[in-house]
Amino acid sequence: MLSCDLRSEGFVEWRDFNFNAKDELMNALPPKNGVYVIRDRKEFGRFIKTSDIVYVGSAPKNTLKDRIKKYFNPEASQDTNVRINAWLKRYDSFQISWKELENGTVNNELETKLLNWYEQDHGELPPFNRIS
Repeated sequence: MLSCDLRSEGFVEWRDFNFNAKDELMNALPPKNGVYVIRDRKEFGRFIKTSDIVYVGSAPKNTLKDRIKKYFNPEASQDTNVRINAWLKRYDSFQISWKELENGTVNNELETKLLNWYEQDHGELPPFNRIS
């Protein structure tokens, strides 16, 4: 599964996801719920095949804007946010795309669908979705 495969699911526009692009990204993010995917600009090896997708997430309770903002300013107890924040500080090669959805149930269904698809293709979850 590559990010280009996600066009059929509505992930068509990718934006830089790093500290230099933070303000522009925050202005572009909608005040709606949804699912988002983080990718690296280059493919990397997985157990099976290669991928450029590093994380699949959703914002079923918060808006996409509120959820993504937490990666730039994580609280110590937010393990995934802290982990992604550390990567954002080290690398500027990440991009993000999102699909707006109307409710949390649909968010969870799409997120689960994408994670299952990834796991079927690669024999594992995206690297940032794995528990450290």
